[in-house]
Amino acid sequence: MAPVRDSIPVSDLRRHLSQWIFDGEYIPLSPASLRNREFFLSKLIWFCKSEEYETCGQAELKAFQRYLVRGSDSGAPKWGAANRNVRNSAIRPGTVKTYHSHVAAFFRYLVDQNVLDVSPMKNISDPGWGADEIQPFSDDQVRMLITAAKNSAKPARNVAIVTLMLDTGIREAELASLKIRDANLNEYDIRVHGKGDKFRIVPIGRTCRRALRAYLFDRGEDLDPEAALFEAQRGLNSGGHLTCSGVYQMVRDLGEKARVKGVRCSPHTFRHTFAINFLRGGGNELSLQKILGHTKSSMTAKYVLLARADIRVQHRKASPADRLLGPKS
Repeated sequence: MAPVRDSIPVSDLRRHLSQWIFDGEYIPLSPASLRNREFFLSKLIWFCKSEEYETCGQAELKAFQRYLVRGSDSGAPKWGAANRNVRNSAIRPGTVKTYHSHVAAFFRYLVDQNVLDVSPMKNISDPGWGADEIQPFSDDQVRMLITAAKNSAKPARNVAIVTLMLDTGIREAELASLKIRDANLNEYDIRVHGKGDKFRIVPIGRTCRRALRAYLFDRGEDLDPEAALFEAQRGLNSGGHLTCSGVYQMVRDLGEKARVKGVRCSPHTFRHTFAINFLRGGGNELSLQKILGHTKSSMTAKYVLLARADIRVQHRKASPADRLLGPKS
């Protein structure tokens, strides 16, 4: 009986990754999804080579997941980086989950292609959602970021971006790809090009509409509907679409100017902030799922659980029965 193929030579990983990416191009996957395949699997390849593994199977993949969580036992900088700031840096639980998801998908692909008989990821458990993964901005921090945007070099653009992220939970790649024609301000909505090359209509409120109108007025008249809604101001892409890294850099800079502490200053934190506040304000789970572009209700459920926990905390603080009828301390 032939042995079960449940590992692959490390020297073959790059070739199969290239084929996986190529196959994704005619599904077709979005450019962002293809970049993610390259990014996350390249990290696995780097790790296997740095550890001088000859094959990549279950033991090597468990070692990789341990490395994501704990870093190198030698204390060497993560990913071999020369920057001392990344030394022993922790990877957030949600990011570890994303690595797990992409690596598992890659090895399922190898099984589908008859390269392997069994995926070595089959019995490596999903790390799940960490308790610290969802950390929204507080109300005061949102106001501080808006103030910083108003005082930035591009106030109209930056206020519009911050307000749009807060009001819709839009992903940074989705925001970066928006065109002027996607902003249907008369109908109070935007057309979003999301994951899986799918489009969805996302509603906006009066404040967001006002911020977008002020920004477009600042851009001038006779704008090309096919032009980028949010333009890059410098670099090779100047005048074109603001890039994902440009969105991230803008939010990080505003966070530094606003001196926001205790929470990661990133576009995704605005996504968390929108979701939690939408539920706190009475929005329902199904509507939230559609607005966020989640394909599975389980992806939205984490926000529901956090919102319910928040309601319990608020009730303990403001319980009428405890306040009026409870023992006096």
